[in-house]
Amino acid sequence: MRVVRLLLVAVVLVAGCRWTRSAMPVATPIPVEVTTLPSLSPTPTLRPTPTPTPTPEPEPVQIVTPGPMATPNPEGPPLEVASCCGLLAWVDGDRLLVYDTPGDSSPGAWLVHLPDGQRRFFSPRFGLPSLAGVVAVPEPVNRQTAVLDLEGNVVSVLPNGGTLTWPSPDGRRVAWLERLPVRTPSSSVNRVMRLWVADLASGERRSLLELQAAGLTWLPDSRRLLLGARTPQGERPGIWMIDVDSGEVDVVVEGTFLYNVRLSPDGRRIGYVRALSGDPAQDGMWILDLESRATWRLPLAAGFRWAGSGEAFWVLVPGSGEQPDALVLVGARTGAVVRALSLPGQVLNSVWEISPDGRWVAFWRLQDQHVVAVALGERTSGA
Repeated sequence: MRVVRLLLVAVVLVAGCRWTRSAMPVATPIPVEVTTLPSLSPTPTLRPTPTPTPTPEPEPVQIVTPGPMATPNPEGPPLEVASCCGLLAWVDGDRLLVYDTPGDSSPGAWLVHLPDGQRRFFSPRFGLPSLAGVVAVPEPVNRQTAVLDLEGNVVSVLPNGGTLTWPSPDGRRVAWLERLPVRTPSSSVNRVMRLWVADLASGERRSLLELQAAGLTWLPDSRRLLLGARTPQGERPGIWMIDVDSGEVDVVVEGTFLYNVRLSPDGRRIGYVRALSGDPAQDGMWILDLESRATWRLPLAAGFRWAGSGEAFWVLVPGSGEQPDALVLVGARTGAVVRALSLPGQVLNSVWEISPDGRWVAFWRLQDQHVVAVALGERTSGA
């Protein structure tokens, strides 16, 4: 979901706006009542939310900025993959898609192969990639989205208005959110959207339901979607899981202020941060195991990214003053610190992502506004 926010700010970047450093994500807005148009379909029937099974909390562990001895530098030098913009998305464990405006080449999306540092021009516009090797590139001027393979060949063209489009992990489907003409009282409130799914082989498009949402994530089975959402009337706020075949909605976590919602690459667990619940014991970072529905709280309230599976995640610890930021690897079940790593600089606007296999981190560097990639030194998916 982080890529959604990055795409929205790309236009501002090109216009020359100055950016400031921000380490904390924005909370989900308070629900409000909105009036739906007569033409909109009824609110979907939601499955009753099962009561989560809290499990014993681990012993508290305080994450602080580690000292120099605790944060060794990466094994190799950082690889500069883009000179600007902070727009990036992982294609797979070795390839990164970035937007760049190199002085001697064409501006647009570039595909970078990190093991050898080779990169090539991909498209004049940036899009969202899939592990299957396709990229959905919006074309707002033509009011369509082109789905391309990694060689730049057109796989499919969708007449969806040129909106942001998410390809499924198997590359067979895409999903997007159509903004509906429903007035909302504030720009900080998610718009009312219509969720669409299309089959790339047949071209069939289906409207699933209407909801308040801003972005989505496919589960690895390419059948279910994960969204931070509410009904069009602002009810049932929380984390929704939607079956795209049946349209069935399962509210797996209920809550108003839930942010930094992230699905582990293996699809087993969801990490999220709860805030302003009214009970300090309920605020902080939580983990939900999707199979058992067990939840547990970790004594963290910072930006995190999964480390290649649901077993561990990286926490970003901002550096003091001009000191570089650090990444701390934490066990998802115990909250225990596994190891720490010093980054070659500070992260700008909280733009940093771990590769799907946990071997790389790419981030937007504050000091020169370049996008750099750093090898994490070892596979972290089983930490």
